[in-house]
Amino acid sequence: MSILLFAGKTVGLAVLEFLLERRDPVSFVAVAADEDTAILERCREALLPHGVFTSEIAAHLAGGDRRFGWLINAWSPHILRAPLLALADRRANLHPSLVPHCRGSDSTAWSLREGVTPGVSIIEITETVDSGGIYAQMPVEVGFPTVASDLHFRLQREMVALFRSAWPDMLSGALQARPQASGGSYHLRRETNADRVKPAETVMTLGEAIEWMLAHDFAPGTTAELERNGERFRVRVLVEKIG
Repeated sequence: MSILLFAGKTVGLAVLEFLLERRDPVSFVAVAADEDTAILERCREALLPHGVFTSEIAAHLAGGDRRFGWLINAWSPHILRAPLLALADRRANLHPSLVPHCRGSDSTAWSLREGVTPGVSIIEITETVDSGGIYAQMPVEVGFPTVASDLHFRLQREMVALFRSAWPDMLSGALQARPQASGGSYHLRRETNADRVKPAETVMTLGEAIEWMLAHDFAPGTTAELERNGERFRVRVLVEKIG
């Protein structure tokens, strides 16, 4: 029951550590990017076969004769195509929303923009992005105000907790994926970029404007932006409860 792990950022590192702690048979780690130095170092320490994900590595894996019991995508942003998916008997993706809501890109921002309950899901990977059955889900209750960057880090912690809880039953077969409900939403990065930039003439209530700014506040990275007289300005809001 060997494992092919695609790992990125803190979630990928935490999942790798958990699998090593359990002594599960991780056979290869496809590290999301060169910047994931902690994952690369951990693979070297554990003497695990690994490499930074490239088209060449994908072709090498797909072109070999190896089979895996599981393919796990732990916070790696790469879309895995059919030749890679076919390498494993079962496949799981760790996704930061309660699917079918906010599938696709930038799920944290869209959970806040749509006003749905944020959460995390472990779903079966299929050729259609984020459409597979659900192994496990966990809602994450939030109040007002919620800054997107704070929620994003919280979702990462909850994702690791959910995986640690669900994985033994997934591995044994006691936990099977169930179909997603119909409806929900799916978003692309270009939709996020379009939504976070508003012309100064945009009409919103004060509450809507505040929620828009909070949902796109990933400072010091991206934030909401205002276009005025041909210029663009980054905008943020500070909201503090006083009573």
